[in-house]
Amino acid sequence: TFQQFDAEIRFCADHGLQLERASDYGWLVRAGADAHVLGCIDQLDDAVELMRLDGGFTWTTFASLHDALKNLVDS
Repeated sequence: TFQQFDAEIRFCADHGLQLERASDYGWLVRAGADAHVLGCIDQLDDAVELMRLDGGFTWTTFASLHDALKNLVDS
């Protein structure tokens, strides 16, 4: 819902990240003054998939958008 997405935008802002919609079911997560891409998140049927861009590609599946974002913040 819009309220859930708005809450995730605030969560990202609180942690120095930017959440940018890339498609109907996908987001880019950016960080830093140059807003480099940390990862891409895609909504699946019953989960979200995070592709972390950390010198390579690391794919992980999470139960929710928030869980994927929290994983980026925690690492």
